[in-house]
Amino acid sequence: MNEKRNRENIETIARGKLKEYGMYGVPVDPAVLANRMGINVATVIFSDNDVSGMMRKTGDTVRLYINNSDNPYRQRFTVAHELGHVVLHLNDFEEGDYPERNISMFRNNSNIDPGDRYKETEANQFAAALLMDEELVKDMWEKFKSLKSMADAFEVSKEAMAYRLGNLGL
Repeated sequence: MNEKRNRENIETIARGKLKEYGMYGVPVDPAVLANRMGINVATVIFSDNDVSGMMRKTGDTVRLYINNSDNPYRQRFTVAHELGHVVLHLNDFEEGDYPERNISMFRNNSNIDPGDRYKETEANQFAAALLMDEELVKDMWEKFKSLKSMADAFEVSKEAMAYRLGNLGL
């Protein structure tokens, strides 16, 4: 099992991936990043509409499947969240399919096994850091000072941006 990481460490890891793959900027397309990392991303129709995405690990190959019926912002966050699992936790996963239910992506869910809850929290932190880099958010906040303008620029929901701004003390 991987060691638990703090938010600052996850911010550094996410920023490092963005820079490593020439994606440091606004907005970030997490599907393009995944492709540059050698990970195929496909939108699919799941028989269970409560599944927002799925990671499939086969040998050294990882594929991400995203719910076609989710809105584009939800799809972007799901790809970024699944990339968080790949970057932070891949060695913890055996070969197989790992569906991500909408409910498991929310950190307040008490139905998630405590051993896995930190992984979901870390994947959410990674997704936020990937889509809304701390340094870029702080720089752009000084210019915009508008939740809607920030959400539009980063191509995330207003709710996601509000949470990020609050988390960064802005």
